[in-house]
Amino acid sequence: MTPAAGEAVVNTTDKRVHLGDGAAAGGIPLPNAPDVQQQAFLYATVGGTGNAITLTNAASPVTAYAAPLKQVFKATAGNSGAVTVDVDGLGTKNIKKMDNGALAALVTGDIISGGVYEIVYDGTQFQILSAGLTNSGVTAGTYTNATVTVDAKGRVTSASSGTGATMTALAVGSIIMATYNGGALAADASVAAATLTPIRITTAPALEVGTDVLSGTWKALQATGSINKGTLFQRTA
Repeated sequence: MTPAAGEAVVNTTDKRVHLGDGAAAGGIPLPNAPDVQQQAFLYATVGGTGNAITLTNAASPVTAYAAPLKQVFKATAGNSGAVTVDVDGLGTKNIKKMDNGALAALVTGDIISGGVYEIVYDGTQFQILSAGLTNSGVTAGTYTNATVTVDAKGRVTSASSGTGATMTALAVGSIIMATYNGGALAADASVAAATLTPIRITTAPALEVGTDVLSGTWKALQATGSINKGTLFQRTA
């Protein structure tokens, strides 16, 4: 049955109203409330491969590419490089993403099997609105005295722990800031290096408690008493 142009018919099979245009068999289906809720006219069936996706719209096949055609699909495979899509047999189109202000081809991991993605046709290609986060390969955790590499897009690409700068071999007369670990400190008392925890000034700038073992004998240059914060000490021997 082909409804006449402007004629409305009810399809009891799909429970939709179909509007005739005088040419389409069965008329053009109009979405009902469940269609809107479940995105029946947007959510496509996926086929093909991770890099060459095919989409099929059973409810209402797409007849031509025109902006801003939107498709939603659940990926059945991850991609390993650039991706194309063919909607309802209309021919392949590239899927690209906005990357640092410019459209770019997808890279490995942008589409992950099981993920749900939206793509919109811009008149030339499809643009993906929800690309996956590519694994940087950097192990999650806390890094001490770290060396971190960040790419031009602000993504951490490598990280490793390092060792702090050493404060050993300081000559007699050298002055450092340190915390005294021996309780009360008498006036002009000399203390062993082992009772001091040196504090280093880093380039942040910030104070960083050091773990280096100092040598020699040191004397406090500031007020006496219970010292539990940074105090200046001078090596005397």
